[in-house]
Amino acid sequence: MVFIIVFAVISVLIVFLLLSWLKLTVSYNQKEGISLNAGVLFLNYDLIGDEKKAIKKKDYRINKFRRKSDKKIKKYRKKADKKSRTDKSVKKKTSFITKSPKELVEAIRDIFETFFKRFPGYLRIDCARLKISVGGEDAHKTAIHYGMTIQSVQYLVTSLERVTNVRCVKNTEISVSPDFVTGKWTADVKFVFKLRVIHVIKLGIGVIIGYFRHKNSKKINKVVRTETNN
Repeated sequence: MVFIIVFAVISVLIVFLLLSWLKLTVSYNQKEGISLNAGVLFLNYDLIGDEKKAIKKKDYRINKFRRKSDKKIKKYRKKADKKSRTDKSVKKKTSFITKSPKELVEAIRDIFETFFKRFPGYLRIDCARLKISVGGEDAHKTAIHYGMTIQSVQYLVTSLERVTNVRCVKNTEISVSPDFVTGKWTADVKFVFKLRVIHVIKLGIGVIIGYFRHKNSKKINKVVRTETNN
């Protein structure tokens, strides 16, 4: 009975994890600049941001500084030795870099075929905030820029809706306004790109399968060419 309960709890947790969202939050404003945050469930990590680490006096003591320097020197020496050994024993192999542009495009297409087909359907974009203040050198140019910006925003949202799921979350702020006083451009934007964990796994499996298919097709073509030449 206990085993069944434990198994049921683990199964529920796994399903909950697979159905949870993997989020990438992109935000920008004039004061803080651009910030990029990745997260899943309660875990969040700032990829780009203005967070400043607190300076600790103990990090700048001479003994600690010397130990860090010695570690870095040993690390670089180890990498250099490994690279020299690799350069001596390495054999020439065909890689993506040595391929022609046409072969490279075909290889990427074959490997990521499933990814390109399914990714737009899996991706969801939440527009949390989109505030743009339009400026110009004078009132006439500001009005022209204002009209162009409104049309661009409409085209952007319409295009995104065609290829993926775009929605505005509750209390979303969307506004485009002209600034006739200062004539400055300002923006305050926040988008959340979301993929379920299970969809990320599916896309990864699709890429792996595409890689092996491409590899096998290359072997088959090579055999066919050899038989034809013979």
